Amino acid sequence: IDKSEKRDNVMKVMNRLMAEGLTKEQAAGVVGNLLEESGLRFWAHNKEGGGQGAQGIAQWRGSRIDEFRKRYGKEVTDSSLEEQTDYLIWELNNKFKKVFDKIKNSSGTKEAAEIMLKEFEKPGNVGEAVVNRRTNSSISALNLYNEEIGGGYEFFRRPADTWDIPSAIITLNKNV
Repeated sequence: IDKSEKRDNVMKVMNRLMAEGLTKEQAAGVVGNLLEESGLRFWAHNKEGGGQGAQGIAQWRGSRIDEFRKRYGKEVTDSSLEEQTDYLIWELNNKFKKVFDKIKNSSGTKEAAEIMLKEFEKPGNVGEAVVNRRTNSSISALNLYNEEIGGGYEFFRRPADTWDIPSAIITLNKNV
């Protein structure tokens, strides 16, 4: 994934999370974890760990992959960033509501990143070095967002099904 695509993906996911009520600092805590999990590559597939492996932006496994397939009628790795972002938000609003509420009530990027790491991603290693790496990635996402805001990304705050090019152009033209 090149720098431009990474920037675009960070902006898209952060704006969708902010549309769900997160601050930019909290959204960055979530996105920093996704960057560490997959680099925000929606086609990511780690075959290690057995079974179906880990797939998508959140490196979903097992029953979470099965639930995605049931909801979208396709494999995680055959879906779009928008579909995976919608699924992530669905999980946070339904299966991980307490975790999402904790993130919404967190004091900022570092706390949101640690909650996302330990209570949503739940990797085998949640030691200090891992927490620090996730926090650093989250701060990088926040810095990228702050650098890019005002650069025409506002239309991504709308639901993903309205992310078509004509309405994006209309939205951008209205803001000029």
